Amino acid sequence: LAPATGQFTCGNSRKTPVQVTVSPANAADDLVLELLDQDDSVIVYRDNFRNNREKTINRCLNLRNDCYTVILTDSGCDGFNGDGFVSVVVGGVEEMRVSGRDLGCEMGFEFGESC
Repeated sequence: LAPATGQFTCGNSRKTPVQVTVSPANAADDLVLELLDQDDSVIVYRDNFRNNREKTINRCLNLRNDCYTVILTDSGCDGFNGDGFVSVVVGGVEEMRVSGRDLGCEMGFEFGESC
């Protein structure tokens, strides 16, 4: 797991910066991204990705008291074409990266101290 570049900061010391980056290559139409809290409440829902356009979502989250889940769904179940990927950076460290056909139909990743 590598330090990330371009990390943002949170003004509240109790919150941790989290970045979710999706680079869809040319498979944007198939992708849906969700960020959920431990009660399955939707914090982020994104389904309008553009081909060959990287999208980074930044959030400041309280990891001490919660568990969060990032879910990326591929309705075509064929993974990323080309050099597409999804990455989750927590507190400046890339904790998860999936690329190429490894995505399959769906990828989920949990993080936070209550997981």
